[in-house]
Amino acid sequence: VIFAGLIYPGWVFIAQAIQPWDYDERVWRLPVGLFAFLVGVFRHKLEKHFITYVHIAMTLIVVQFAYFLGDSGLERYVVGALVLIIAVFVAFLNYPRAFLIHAIISSVSFVGFTMYFGTYDKFFSSVRQIIMLYGVLYIITRYSKSHTDTINKLRVERFRLLTEHKNMITENLKNAQSVFTALTTTQVNLPKTVQLKYFYRPVNAAGGDWVGHFYLEEKNWLILSIGDVTG
Repeated sequence: VIFAGLIYPGWVFIAQAIQPWDYDERVWRLPVGLFAFLVGVFRHKLEKHFITYVHIAMTLIVVQFAYFLGDSGLERYVVGALVLIIAVFVAFLNYPRAFLIHAIISSVSFVGFTMYFGTYDKFFSSVRQIIMLYGVLYIITRYSKSHTDTINKLRVERFRLLTEHKNMITENLKNAQSVFTALTTTQVNLPKTVQLKYFYRPVNAAGGDWVGHFYLEEKNWLILSIGDVTG
């Protein structure tokens, strides 16, 4: 939007400096370009109304093109209008409703201004093609919007499944840690002459190694064990 606000009036100032036109548009283009520029600069303050202001700015530019087309009768505005239509299509790719409103306003302005200035017969085929292009692009935006919504739903579902899987792994590791820690609990009924102390800490939330002991009172055996998960 900032670039549109700069380029729209800027290139006319450059063109007029190189070769003056019979029809001076600089005064008319400047406020429209300034509006678009300010919308881009203050986009964060506009927040949820930003798209509405972008729509207004782009519509003003295209409507002004329609006015220049009818008033001057020059073919160069047809080419400019086509470029702007493509730009608006890209801008509103995910906002088909805003694009439809824009297309209706722009189409009416192209037909209205060319008829008012008596240039409709000259540009009849071009204006008709522009309106048809609006229709085709609207269908594309609708399809693109539906496609984007589907992708977003799949992305949200994938994130949900990944989160559930992560939570499940975390919970299982906590349970495993509790089990391995419980293996190190000192057993009772040991001989008074024996005192066992050891420290066990898994390398991560849970490990595969373990230590333990048990006492066979009838044989007076104290069995110590160290296990390794890999063998």
